[in-house]
Amino acid sequence: MKDGGYSMNKKQIGIVITLLALIIVAGIAATKFQSPLYVNTDDSGESAVSLNNDNTASTYFAETRLTRDQTRSESLQYLKTMADDKNAPEASRKAAGEKYINMAAEKTNEGKIEAQVKAKGFDDAICFFEDNKAKVIVKSSKDITSKQAAQIKDIVMSVSKISNVEIERKQ
Repeated sequence: MKDGGYSMNKKQIGIVITLLALIIVAGIAATKFQSPLYVNTDDSGESAVSLNNDNTASTYFAETRLTRDQTRSESLQYLKTMADDKNAPEASRKAAGEKYINMAAEKTNEGKIEAQVKAKGFDDAICFFEDNKAKVIVKSSKDITSKQAAQIKDIVMSVSKISNVEIERKQ
């Protein structure tokens, strides 16, 4: 190291990118598995937690959105640093740049989908992309009708071109 700076080899860059991917997957998985504080119904449909369901669902959406956005911001910052690192191999810089562009596009598309779903009359919505699949969680006191599900799938398809859509309802 002639300039006294730190240079990463391909193996180290591969490990860091793998860890970054694992962090993102862990964040998405954390949103899929509900904490007991968010459980608001048992098998009979009766309230299982004595919290106001509206506040609980609102908290769920706010916390999930915050966690997703923080994780993504950290990932984007890291990828930008990797893409701009003149000491990193060209292939690693290129891969980090492409991942950065894809992640930024996903962020934009998730926001568009959430806004359009809310415009269809849902109280709130949050969207995640995972591999080639979209998961949309909507806040609604009523069951989602097949017409509403079709509308949500159409929104996701028109914005992201992803046809594999999972829809979940939170009260």
